[in-house]
Amino acid sequence: GRTTLLKYNGKWEELNDYGSFRIKQLKTQGNQLNIVTGNVVEIWENDVLVRTVSDPEIVNPQSHTLDRNGKDWVGSFQLGLMSNIQGGFERFSPDGPFSNLAQEARYIKDRMVISGGFYNPDNARQGSRLTGFFEFKGGEWINYNSLDNANSEKIPFTVKDIVASAYDRTTGNKYYSSNGYGLICRDINDVWTLFDETNSTLRNQDPTNNFRAVRVLDAEVDDEGNVWVSNALVPTNFHRYNPETGWTAFTLNGDPANFVIDDVGSKWIRGLPNRSQGIIVFNEDEPAQQKKLGTNPGNGDLPSNRVNAIEKDLLGDIWVGTDDGVAVFFSPENIFSNNPSDAVTPIFQQRPLLRFEKVTSITVDGGNRKWIGTENGVWLFNPDGSEVIENFRENNSPLPSDKIINVGVDPNSGEVFFVTEKGVVSYRGTATEGGETNSGVEVFPNPVPPDYQGYITISGLSSDANVKITDINGRLFYEMTAEGGTAAWNGRDYNGDRPKSGVYLVFSSDDEGNETYVAKIAYLE
Repeated sequence: GRTTLLKYNGKWEELNDYGSFRIKQLKTQGNQLNIVTGNVVEIWENDVLVRTVSDPEIVNPQSHTLDRNGKDWVGSFQLGLMSNIQGGFERFSPDGPFSNLAQEARYIKDRMVISGGFYNPDNARQGSRLTGFFEFKGGEWINYNSLDNANSEKIPFTVKDIVASAYDRTTGNKYYSSNGYGLICRDINDVWTLFDETNSTLRNQDPTNNFRAVRVLDAEVDDEGNVWVSNALVPTNFHRYNPETGWTAFTLNGDPANFVIDDVGSKWIRGLPNRSQGIIVFNEDEPAQQKKLGTNPGNGDLPSNRVNAIEKDLLGDIWVGTDDGVAVFFSPENIFSNNPSDAVTPIFQQRPLLRFEKVTSITVDGGNRKWIGTENGVWLFNPDGSEVIENFRENNSPLPSDKIINVGVDPNSGEVFFVTEKGVVSYRGTATEGGETNSGVEVFPNPVPPDYQGYITISGLSSDANVKITDINGRLFYEMTAEGGTAAWNGRDYNGDRPKSGVYLVFSSDDEGNETYVAKIAYLE
């Protein structure tokens, strides 16, 4: 169709015909009308086109405004904020992810990786997003995609819908799953390789190659350095890649999505829910190789065959999120035995955990607590799911949407990243993974601002350490136990009073009672 600019003043009058270009913004400033269309911005006054704002740097503008000095500010879809405030047009790009839309947040090696692609978790539909993935480390973002963009590092081939990431600690290789283009390997020397139907056992859903549908929805690395890859909606749909011996293909009874590997090497795979496929457990070393788990007692006893999330916790138990709440396999190692254990439903407030809720994500933090995402916000439960610690929604937090897609946790800092349908937001959590000794202890925030009301986190502690806060003279203010490797203090003494301004000391003791000074906290008035 055609787009026409019309004016009504007692009768309709046609001012301009834009053909197939869509008008993306109409905005009045004083006596002027700003029109954003195509790759230009038009400035109209008294029904006359007086000026056109265009520049080779401006690609696909979305919005425009004039500042008080008459300088142009243009919002570009791909290049961010543009302005001629200093002469020619240039970009003003704050540090941040390339896109607010994402599929997965996962901590790999030493950074949080946000996969910016898309797959419908019910049926593996693609999104054709060229947004790549975004890495967050040390408070800074680095973006990677296939676009020629000054704000991104270039992936050296075209790839869309990166939906998951994984890391091989042995080789240093990083892997990225593409819903359409296959599996990307980025080695320790930053050499990139794309595996698809031309150089691996992976398969394209369309054998005529009219469209790219090598649907790799997840990849995980086992303890032996094998990379396991789910390849949905094709006959040979599960694959093993070994960097030294190459590729091997397997056929699962179901369409695999994301999965986890348990402590004995079995792969617990979420089947696509639109086919009510429950869980597929696969172990190439077992005589039966695979087992299908559903809602029948003795064969899984899941609360629903529609499984949306699967996670292994720090004890090796397998947590499952369904359309009807949560279930746990407490003995996953015996699933191929003659007497396998069914799933157990944790009880919260006298009923099955999150019954009737569609659970979309389950993530374990450093204290083995469970972050559970739903379509009605996100919950933090204690390790066994019997007590709720936090419940965040749009109406009580900065969450941009109650529909949670994924949750990722930085095990070192405790920072939690929530991927929602309207963007990504992070939260400073109160649990990290602990080691045998204190290592790199950090306090956040430090110094503590005068109006700060949140928790003060002390991370880098030994596992479940006893922590004491004292003043400079040794008077005890507060005592607590770390969650994993992090202690969270509400910033008040036992009487609920905020300490006076000054320096306070943090001491940590181990199981034998050996006490060590580990940090200072500065309070500001």
